[in-house]
Amino acid sequence: MILMILMGVQVALKKPLCINSSLVNKIDKLGTQNTETIYSCSQYKKVTFSNYFYDYLPILEERFKHLEVALAQLGVEDKFTIVIDDIRKDQVLELVNGVQVGSNLLETKLLEKTLIQLSLKNKLNIRDEIFLQSLSDFIINDGGYQNLISRAWGESFNKLYFFNKRKISKSIVRNLLQRHEFSISDSMDSISKLKLLLKDTDRVDLSANFNKNLNKLGYYSKNELSELKLDLIIEENAQNRDAELIALANSYPALKVAVKKMDGLYLLPSNIKIPRASEKNIFTKYRLIFDKPRESKILITNYLNNSESLILINSRNKSIKANLRPLFASGLNEFLFLNKELDFIQIHLPSYKLKSRDLSKIVNYFDFVKIKKLSKNERLALGWSHSKWLKDLNAFKPIANYDVIQYFRVN
Repeated sequence: MILMILMGVQVALKKPLCINSSLVNKIDKLGTQNTETIYSCSQYKKVTFSNYFYDYLPILEERFKHLEVALAQLGVEDKFTIVIDDIRKDQVLELVNGVQVGSNLLETKLLEKTLIQLSLKNKLNIRDEIFLQSLSDFIINDGGYQNLISRAWGESFNKLYFFNKRKISKSIVRNLLQRHEFSISDSMDSISKLKLLLKDTDRVDLSANFNKNLNKLGYYSKNELSELKLDLIIEENAQNRDAELIALANSYPALKVAVKKMDGLYLLPSNIKIPRASEKNIFTKYRLIFDKPRESKILITNYLNNSESLILINSRNKSIKANLRPLFASGLNEFLFLNKELDFIQIHLPSYKLKSRDLSKIVNYFDFVKIKKLSKNERLALGWSHSKWLKDLNAFKPIANYDVIQYFRVN
């Protein structure tokens, strides 16, 4: 009884809970049992005591204090309703006049970023989501990016000194507020809008860095596509590895990669489809074609002018997926060495061109490399005398006058 009285006195002595922020109207915390609420201190509203808000309020106030500074630069004076969702813990929803953020995401900066995006929508009538996300990432500047274009944009500023960053940030905000083009939803794409923000900064290196970073992430202009040379094109029948390939390309942006699907060629990690008119001009150093050995004759003639080396791959055990990470992390040879369950043939296409007439009758190259007779016409044409086993590749290298078949492994 005494303990209960003491607890009651303790609660009574605590000051009424409210949030001291000019940006907030109220904050609700949704739970499975009840909803806890606090209001801005300027409203002088009494609320039921909440242990959650009592503990977390100082952190929220500090975060909103920084957000007030950021929004003041944009001339925003809105008041928001915040909903902390302890039921749908991993989602963020934009409300008419605020944001609903899952409790698991509250430690991130998505709360602030979503409020900035909402403010820009309301103030400047901007509807381009990629553009809005990129702007909020830039303003908050926490090193977290909501999309790849934003990542390219943000990383363009990494090498600038603090003073230069601050000066350019002011110029970008000024451009944003003064140019009406951004409020027209279809006037230009997100990348063009971001480039336009840099127009009056007098920093040519920023635009160049932005463009370079975009290229690393699989974004190219029409002119750039006409001269694009890739490191790798992957053709795989199964479409269920798209997410894995995008993630790998995102982790290794120095590698220029595309994936060939039934409906066209897609750059990674942007997953942007190359226009058919531009696709024929794309050249790649390596082209990996999975599980199409019976079509090899057709494939080779199709790729003579757009690939340097063609790697035909046949999975002996279709239930085991090839480990693609070494391909991105360490290169083709390491990939072939580690994936020992794969049969493969690597064909050097410039050399193939020299002997294409002599090799025209080969239907299946996997069958051809198994032939032991040195008197076979095609082997004679290549000057293929014998094969050498390479331990570091776990494959054979033909010793021949013409290096058409560079390496192979069959079982």
